[in-house]
Amino acid sequence: MKGQYLPELNELYQKIAAKLQQHDSLRQQPISPYVSKQYEKVKLFKFMLERAVAFFQKLAFCLVIRRNWLDMRSR
Repeated sequence: MKGQYLPELNELYQKIAAKLQQHDSLRQQPISPYVSKQYEKVKLFKFMLERAVAFFQKLAFCLVIRRNWLDMRSR
């Protein structure tokens, strides 16, 4: 599972984080309410992606621990 989703989610998260950081650095000018709403949606999506990446990392870690435990038990 980690091999399927985590690298892609991580890459997507990095791209979105970079775009948001670029947008924040250019944000001195006033923006329209529509752009502001879209910006907030992208920030929320970034937060959800961050949570998904953390979940898959913990899941992968738990699977490794479980596999090691089962290996030790079978010896």
